[in-house]
Amino acid sequence: MPGTIDPLRIEQFVLDHPIALIEVWAAWSGNAFLVAAVLDRLLRESTLRGVARARIDVATHPEVLERFGLEGVPAVLIYSRGRLVERRVGLVNSEALGSRLRELLSTPYSEDSP
Repeated sequence: MPGTIDPLRIEQFVLDHPIALIEVWAAWSGNAFLVAAVLDRLLRESTLRGVARARIDVATHPEVLERFGLEGVPAVLIYSRGRLVERRVGLVNSEALGSRLRELLSTPYSEDSP
């Protein structure tokens, strides 16, 4: 199970990891547990071991919904080299998410990239 992160540490977390996934969840959301199980299974794959994952509980930190423009939970925020590249709200498709993460992992880093 991934660690819970304080919203004040998100910037450093995503800068410390080339590909970072922030899972926004709440204990009252049944779908959040389904998404967590999908992420647990998906990130155990050898091709996705380079993806760092952390969780934020909106019951403890409700301000993250507004901060990231989220209208609900669960949500998955995907960062590539410190930049938010994708935001998914609700249930996630395991195959589509896995493909997107593999694509990001295989993209070479360039200082000139926007």
